[in-house]
Amino acid sequence: LSKALGITKKINGKSFKSENIWIEDKDVKILKKDIICSKRVGIDYAEEYINKPWRFRIKESKWTSVAK
Repeated sequence: LSKALGITKKINGKSFKSENIWIEDKDVKILKKDIICSKRVGIDYAEEYINKPWRFRIKESKWTSVAK
């Protein structure tokens, strides 16, 4: 996630309330048809929620692994 957001160790320990760190909306439009969902990974402890389709990702994103 840090790599995808461009976050480096340079801002380690900095407050997200500072003027040097912000989240910016670059007017990227994501179409509903480009959002896919699948079951989450690594939640074997979650019993009834194991197979819920609560993992969302953008099709063809290089930042997430392919759903299995």
